[in-house]
Amino acid sequence: MGLGVVGAIVETEVLLGYEKPPSADHGPIAGFAIAGGLLAAGVILQLRRRRRGGGASSPALPGRPDLEPRLLRAAKENAGRLTASEAALALDLPFDVVNESLAGLAAKDACRTLVTEEKVVVYYFPEFEDPASKRHDITER
Repeated sequence: MGLGVVGAIVETEVLLGYEKPPSADHGPIAGFAIAGGLLAAGVILQLRRRRRGGGASSPALPGRPDLEPRLLRAAKENAGRLTASEAALALDLPFDVVNESLAGLAAKDACRTLVTEEKVVVYYFPEFEDPASKRHDITER
């Protein structure tokens, strides 16, 4: 993607008169075509890196799989109900990391997402539920 940006900057300098064009025969259209081609090549390379797992986190593996056992233990210790804030505090991790991992567990059907009357998102793990802690103030989302 950086190559496309460089091409666009060079062409902008030529159009503004800061730099002489390499050939007067090609004009600005050729410069923009080259810049567009370089930009497209950068985008294609970026997409290939992501597909191979070299880029940003893959949508197929949300969160951090290494956190899953720790989150499951925290859910069990909390009678099957866990919020991202509770988990972040218990595991001493950033809220966003924990929230993404819990959302990943919900996407894999390891838990359900519930919402309290106060609009707090609760991750519900039915197999860890303590019958005495059953609450009626949450609805499934």
